Amino acid sequence: MMYANAVIIKLLDDANKGKEVSWRSANIYVWQRKWSIIGLNILIYLMLLAAMVSLILVTVLLAFLTIGIGLIILIPLFIAIVVIM
Repeated sequence: MMYANAVIIKLLDDANKGKEVSWRSANIYVWQRKWSIIGLNILIYLMLLAAMVSLILVTVLLAFLTIGIGLIILIPLFIAIVVIM
């Protein structure tokens, strides 16, 4: 699927630049550069993974921070209630 998409993009690019458009030339061009296309897609997936992991870490950190602030408020409150009763 990725290979076919790259061939179609090459065909459209050649057509927009006014060059001669052929499946054969586009296929040869993409086949010669298949590893750079695969590497670019892997890089994009790694960037998305890093973004998701960082969002998860920030969310967990904020959750723990919120729980910590809540406990700082609730523990003295519970102690005060126990002392009053």
